[in-house]
Amino acid sequence: MRGGIRLQQRGAPAILSRRDYEDRWADHLTVLQAYKILTLRYRGDYVLVTPNQYAGQARTPAGTIRIDATYPELLKELRGRFPRDHKAVPGTAADNTRATTGDPVAGTLSGMVEVLARGLPFAYRTVSRSGSAVRGSFDVGASVREFASKGISHRVVMRQKLRQVDEDLVCVWQTTADVMRENDMLAPKEARLVDTLESSVGSTDEDRLTVETALVMIEALRARLQDRDDVTRFLAYARAVLAGVDSLDEVDVAVGPTKFRFTNADALWERATHHAISAILPTGAGMAATLHPLGNKVTPMFPNGGPDIDPDVLVSKGVATWLVVDAKDYAASAPHPDGVYQVLAYARRLGASQALLVYLADGASWWTSFGDDSVTVHAIGVNVRGSGVLGRLQASCSQVVQAILGAIPATDV
Repeated sequence: MRGGIRLQQRGAPAILSRRDYEDRWADHLTVLQAYKILTLRYRGDYVLVTPNQYAGQARTPAGTIRIDATYPELLKELRGRFPRDHKAVPGTAADNTRATTGDPVAGTLSGMVEVLARGLPFAYRTVSRSGSAVRGSFDVGASVREFASKGISHRVVMRQKLRQVDEDLVCVWQTTADVMRENDMLAPKEARLVDTLESSVGSTDEDRLTVETALVMIEALRARLQDRDDVTRFLAYARAVLAGVDSLDEVDVAVGPTKFRFTNADALWERATHHAISAILPTGAGMAATLHPLGNKVTPMFPNGGPDIDPDVLVSKGVATWLVVDAKDYAASAPHPDGVYQVLAYARRLGASQALLVYLADGASWWTSFGDDSVTVHAIGVNVRGSGVLGRLQASCSQVVQAILGAIPATDV
């Protein structure tokens, strides 16, 4: 362990002596634990370093901390194969969809759409103006001073409150839009959306910010506008774009001498599942799939309380929840009881009669279905060996959806 620490995603823990941990690794490992990349447990004279769902590495003065992906080819495919989507913009084409949460560009665009929908933050600024008519509040002291200096020809001095859009936020948006354009980060559809947003947001007379200044301004805005959750979300995505982060599924951070970049494999598999299901839903049926739609809401397990629920994907049909989906980023040859209980509870809470568990499979893909008159649970395992995993995932999801719609019998495959 003198050269570094090497682990495997969700694998066995590394065991460090308490002395080695405190002398070399404590500062760096506690930073990684704060980002939930790993978990530290203290056992007498030893410390257990347990990897979570992330893969990547950290470079520290003490050595390299590396977490290998369980399925590196799968991780590579998932990182490179997602289109960008964004929320529907009022007055634009109806085929726009909800943002994929891991993509900073999509998140920035959908974030600004949300901010505009709620209204750009503003403040009132008091100004003094001279005029021949009273508009605003009459400033007696200033008017007397004007009379003393200019005589009878002076004008009345008034105080007026002007509503002014938060120019710092507009400057951050302008800089982020420039960076996305200059670095060819926008698909044609996204470039058109940026033009639409710029005309709605407006501009300032200030010079464009440098990236460094914009990043500092973002932190000040987050502190000042913390009561606006829509602004906070937009700023998080904009910061990722300006910092050069390819995906918010990636944690790319420098904390003092500790520099690390890790990919959240769980989040990528959830995004893959959402993308696959969205692609196979029948058109014209009023159906839509959304990724973590309850993530920013308080939805307790029971009407009178309990823990909040957060299904990975919900498929709606009209206003009703039609299918509840939970993606499991680990290999299984059959559904695990804890996953079944979880997705069953979600479905019953949301009034859905169908639920789906999506696992990885080390070998051939599989599918099974079971349940009762109230909820049917489907579980699939998708072969993740070799290339073309997304195609196999989409095919498996299509079989399940078609079975639910009654096109084919629901049997093991």
